[in-house]
This record gives sequence, structure tokens and C-alpha cells, in this order.
Amino acid sequence: MRVIISARGLTVSPTYRAHLQERIEKVARLSPKPIEARVVLTKERNRRTGGVTLVAKHHTFRSGETALDLAAAVDAALTALTRQVRQLKDRIQTHKPPPRKSPRALVWRGAAEGEPSGKKGGRGAAEGEPSGNERGRGAAEGEPSGPLEVTQVPAKPMSVEEALEQFRLSRDQFFAFTNAGSGAVNVLSPPPAAAPERLRFVIITGLSGAGKSYAIKCFEDLGYFCVDNLPTTLIPTFAELCAQSSRGMTNIALGVDVREGEYLEHLLEILGTLRGTGHVPEVLFLEASDEILVRRYHETRRRHPLAGEGNVLDGIRAERKALAHLREAADQILDTSSLTVHQLKDRLVQIYGTPLPRGTLTVSLVSFGFKHGIPYDADLMFDLRFLPNPHFVEALRAHDGRDREVTDWLFAHPESRELLTRLEDLVQFLLPLYQREGKAYLTIALGCTGGKHRSVAFVESLRAFLEGQGFAPIVRHRDLGRE
Repeated sequence: MRVIISARGLTVSPTYRAHLQERIEKVARLSPKPIEARVVLTKERNRRTGGVTLVAKHHTFRSGETALDLAAAVDAALTALTRQVRQLKDRIQTHKPPPRKSPRALVWRGAAEGEPSGKKGGRGAAEGEPSGNERGRGAAEGEPSGPLEVTQVPAKPMSVEEALEQFRLSRDQFFAFTNAGSGAVNVLSPPPAAAPERLRFVIITGLSGAGKSYAIKCFEDLGYFCVDNLPTTLIPTFAELCAQSSRGMTNIALGVDVREGEYLEHLLEILGTLRGTGHVPEVLFLEASDEILVRRYHETRRRHPLAGEGNVLDGIRAERKALAHLREAADQILDTSSLTVHQLKDRLVQIYGTPLPRGTLTVSLVSFGFKHGIPYDADLMFDLRFLPNPHFVEALRAHDGRDREVTDWLFAHPESRELLTRLEDLVQFLLPLYQREGKAYLTIALGCTGGKHRSVAFVESLRAFLEGQGFAPIVRHRDLGRE
């Protein structure tokens, strides 16, 4: 079996690649006749995605999971894939064919109209050949089409549930059986194909320096799947892939600018194609005054894509002319001349999304011991070593800050209670302000000497307070259990 491992936006070490291949082969051994396995590892900002596809002779298994850690995402994907393979294996093992000596019942197993087939006992012969089954008869030229082949085979009447199970295990386009309950012949066929997913596309375009790159980041925060500088001729294919994706991508933002060159001429035609397939494309055009754009380019010291050997102002004017047709077709035009980045984000949220819910700010509470080093990812850090230390109480030394005996003893001291009250007031004051600025993650670290008693007790108390405020904090006791 061939195993293909690819990575996007990250590097996979040879050791982990070998470990991953070993795990894939272990799962494949459970599958009937595996042919190929494909693993795609993706990094998207703070998320890691592991996707696994296992191709067997008659079945294809797919699984994909996303997590903050790559190993966790891959483990979850492989667990889900293993579950799929085991379920199929169990269905095959528990499936029992009809006994040979049973009442004769009429069973059709047929192919879709126009599909050639040469299998004995249920499929018609290939075009131009007579049927290999003596009971089957092909239609003469010009006669109306019917079943490709009709065969009477020994088969016991079955329940609808049994028939459905056999139909799932078969690869036929329909399945006819004698209903054990009514004695009638029933026919099963697949449900009609679901309509393609209706996608919302926001095409982000406009003048260079007007804020397109920052706008794409804002759309990512709003939950859009974002791609920058995708060639416009690939947009219809990309839309088809997104509609078929299992990730449920319904909101998509695409960055398009003057660097597309000749591909830019076909954008309006492609938008019409998207509308014709039921999707909802919109064009957001960002612009600013010449004076502001020149100032921004001078501040960043970047070259304008159309400046060439001329100056920045010449490039800006040329770009305005090149994008004039897109500006006319735009659904939204935003002038960012007087907007800060925060004001621009507010405008985009107002137009294309909803205000971020409280749970959007992910709060992490970390307890630690200073003797083991401070956490490098802390946004706010508090030193609790001035509080009375339960470590020096013989009856409490073996316990930690999660135990009732330790918290009762610690918060019996007035300085501990006052500190907790002040921390709760500070956190209650700060979190809405961090949310307003669009901060996505906040890590609050509380440390004592060893990270076992005081810091753990305060983290648990703050956890209860934040949950009461509507947050769902992530709690980590980093040094608990270390000596």
C-alpha cells in the first residue's frame, strides 16, 4: 500500500513522518484490500488540521479533525478513521447470505441506465454483446429500454432492515426484494443527490495600501475561509471544492488585486458564473485618497505594484484606472482614508458579520511555580509568594490547591480573600476591553513557589468566577505533580 504524507504551512520531521506512516499502515490492515493512504497536514494561523483518506478496493474512508496541536488533530482523525473501518468490517462479518434451499424470490440487481455490465446474476451485458445469463433477454434495437437483465434466484423473503443493509453493502444502483411482511416486491434506490451547498463569496479588492490585507484578517476572525491572490480563473473550481467539502465552509473571502494582471479582466464574468450556480458573490472595494495612500507607502517603504520606474503617485493613478470597472460593479465601497484599523474592523463586522460573542475571547488560566521558571506565553502574571504558604503546614503538605482543606486554610487569611476580590474586579474590568480591541487569546498566569498550593487554589477560584461571567476558561496547572 502506498502512503502519501503532505504538509502545508509546516514542516514534518522524518521521525514523526515514520511514526505517522506506521499508524496509517496499522489502520489499513483492518481494511479490506487497501490501496493507498493520503495524509494532509495543514497549519492555519493558530489551528492545525489533520486530514486522512484511505482508499480500498471498493471503499474510500475520509476523516479530518482540527485542533490547536497537530498531534491531537492527527490522533483524532485516525481515531475517527479507525472507527469507520471497524464499522464496515463488522457489517461485512455479520452479513449472512441467503441459504441455498429457500423459497424462490424475485431479486433484481441492476445498473443505472446506460451503464454497461457483464456480471452474472444481475447486470446486463456490455453494449453489442448478448447477455451471459440464460434467463436474461436484451431488448431489440428500437424497443423501449427496460431492465438490463432479469434473473430469478433462490432468496428468502427479507425485512426492510435486512434489505437496506444488503443494499448498503452492494454497489448496485437499485435493489429489489420480496418483503417478508407483505409478500410484495419492493425496490430500493439511492436518495436523490443533494443540491450543492449555497456559498457566500466576498471578493475583497481595491487600491493597494487601502487595507486589503488587514481586511482579510478581519474576515478570518469573522469565521470566513480566506484565500489571498487566488487566480480568478480558478474561482469556479475552488467554489465546487468548497461546496463538496465536509468542513461546512459557507462563508468565503477571496483577496483579488491588480497583481492578478490579465486574469483580472475575467473577474466579472466569473462572478456571473458563480451566481448561475446558485452562489452569492459580493464585491468589497477598498479605497483611500491619493494623499493618504502616498503617505502610507512612504511609511512602510514598500514599492507600489504599478509604480515601475515612476513614483508612487503615478502607480496609484494607474491602479485607479485599471480597477475602475470593479469599483463600478462593487456591492460595498469603503473609503479608509480616515479609518483606524479598529474602526475598519468594526465596519466590516457591521456589514458582513455579527459582533463577536463573549466566548470568542479564549481565556487561559495557568498556575505555575517560580522555581520551575515563568510561563513564556503569559499576558498577565501575578506573584502569590507573599501569601501564607500551606507547604509549611504538615497536614496540608501532601494536598494541593484543589483540595478543600487547602482552600479553607488559605482563604481563612484576610490577605488571601482581599487579593482574590481585587483580581476578580481587575479581570472583570479588563476582559471587555480586550474583547473590544479584538484580542482572541488571553493567558493569565498565577505563580507561587512550587506551583502546588497557592497558585492552584487561586486559579480554581478564578475559574469559577469566570464561568459565572459567561466565559469558559481553559485551566492548566503546569507544575502540579513536580517536585
